[in-house]
Amino acid sequence: MKTYFICNNCGNIIDYNSKDFDEILDDICNRVHTCTCGEVLTMDNSYPTLSAQDFIFSADLLFGKSKEIDKKILNEIHDIIQAENYVVDNTRLDKYLNKYEEIKERYPDNNKAYYLTISDEFDSYLVKQENDYDMVDIISLNMLLSRNRFRKPYVIMALSIIEQLFNNYFTKLSESKLSPFGASTFIKAYDTSGIQSCLNIIDSLLNEELKNKMDNYLLGFYDRWATFRKIRNDIIHSNSKYISKITLKKVQKLLDDSIDVFANLKSELYKNNKG
Repeated sequence: MKTYFICNNCGNIIDYNSKDFDEILDDICNRVHTCTCGEVLTMDNSYPTLSAQDFIFSADLLFGKSKEIDKKILNEIHDIIQAENYVVDNTRLDKYLNKYEEIKERYPDNNKAYYLTISDEFDSYLVKQENDYDMVDIISLNMLLSRNRFRKPYVIMALSIIEQLFNNYFTKLSESKLSPFGASTFIKAYDTSGIQSCLNIIDSLLNEELKNKMDNYLLGFYDRWATFRKIRNDIIHSNSKYISKITLKKVQKLLDDSIDVFANLKSELYKNNKG
């Protein structure tokens, strides 16, 4: 997990990524750390925030479990094919799995109206790769029956972590730009209005689009985040979105990138306040 300390006096970012969190915690608790500006740093300066770090540990466990299930599915299908006296290596089989997931991701999940369409499309692809129709049937059937139930919870958890980082930035920005009453009113709006309304509020507080600020730190981050927020909502509201292994890795990358982006936004806020 990426870990930083952000000085709330000057905005300096101190990189602790070379250590694990237990080492950092021990280091901070047993030694006085000061920023170059002289400000004493405590766990309150840690980033991601402590509440987000708690979720990150859980998300990491989900991601690890998902990888275990993917490996188990691959090995089980390989063993079934071998038991039928066919030969296929795991690299080729993994390629087929990725293709199957690519096809499945194009259709609503958990909707039996599309099962036959998905199966036919995948079979059409497989027969171009393998000459034996019996082998095609074995591979196709087992892939249709395979399921990794840790991916969607990971997506929900990862996007919730990013939302916590956003909420922390929104709170700090409101407090820096408004009176205590105004800040409290805007922050309460976040609880009922959702992210998009708060993004509009932030744009007005910054006098520019947050998208531009985010893209200055990492081009395309804002749009990637918007895309996966929609996917997360589709999962929560209707469980209608299939998540492939490749998509899961993209979500993991988004989460990793979000720590850098929001750390820089928060740092910039402190620097501007000092100025």
